[in-house]
Amino acid sequence: MENTIEDLVGSTFYKKKGHNDKDRESLFNVEDCGTEEVKAASFLGLLFSANWCPPCKNFLSILKEFYSEVNIDKKKCEILYVPTDKHENDYKEHYAHMPWLSIPFGDVRIQKLLQKYKVTGVPVLIIVDSQSGFLVTVRGRKDIHEQGINCVNDWVKLLQLNREKEIQRLEEEALAEIARQKLQQQHLLEQANPVVGANLNV
Repeated sequence: MENTIEDLVGSTFYKKKGHNDKDRESLFNVEDCGTEEVKAASFLGLLFSANWCPPCKNFLSILKEFYSEVNIDKKKCEILYVPTDKHENDYKEHYAHMPWLSIPFGDVRIQKLLQKYKVTGVPVLIIVDSQSGFLVTVRGRKDIHEQGINCVNDWVKLLQLNREKEIQRLEEEALAEIARQKLQQQHLLEQANPVVGANLNV
């Protein structure tokens, strides 16, 4: 369970530069940025995608429209491109058409995130809380396809529900650990004093 967004995705990314939206969505012109860009939004979408993948390009146009609409009044969702491109030139070509953040090509964080979320195909959009990195849903792509910007309301509810489930799980684990320790203490007591052990079993 992540405690901060930095634990999940690190603290430095690429950010698009440009005088207007057209420049930011057509050129590979980047600068470094930190997690303040991520934390300005309520949610972070981890976009696993690649230039060689036709479905990725189809989803990209849908996601760009979503990104523009959902953030009109307030930054509700930031996107972080997690590239699975095979070559750096492919990565640059693909990211040139994205207005959001990116992990640099070849960065060690890419493999870490692929393994963490067991990503075996692309495109995949995983939604997490932008402050803690806590998982909201692994079905971000499906949600956007089916609901558009309305899916953000469901993400708010899902985040609360998942947090409650995680708290319950941790509490159950803590109780199980206490019970295990008590049994271990009883076992040690029985070994040290067989008579006491016999009495305990009466």
